[in-house]
Amino acid sequence: MIIGVTSPTFSNNKDLVKILEKKNVKKIILSTKKLSKTQLANLLSKCERVIVGTDKINNQVLNKTKKSKIISKFGVGIDNINFQHCHKKNIKVNFTSGVNRNFAAEITLGYIICLKRNINKSSNFFKTRYLV
Repeated sequence: MIIGVTSPTFSNNKDLVKILEKKNVKKIILSTKKLSKTQLANLLSKCERVIVGTDKINNQVLNKTKKSKIISKFGVGIDNINFQHCHKKNIKVNFTSGVNRNFAAEITLGYIICLKRNINKSSNFFKTRYLV
């Protein structure tokens, strides 16, 4: 099995790559930079399974795929994947909904507290007054 990873965030994370290496994988193709449509299509044509980030998986890219059987979404949002065309080509799409819900709730509460207590305003005041 050949796995391709288009997400630079995933590719640069050594722990995630180690998890892939422990699986029964013949080859892992990692991308450490954003791919063009042509590069993305070439990668998908070589791999049975692909982990994508924000790359547009549209008709142009999917029409060039030959081996891909599964596309897994790494990150938030799935609007960059054409599900209908994947279904026509018998390509399964995996994603984990709500994967960042705790982070979103925590950051929202943090911002509410910052606004209520004027933390940002106070921080900037002290920085300009005492740290200059």
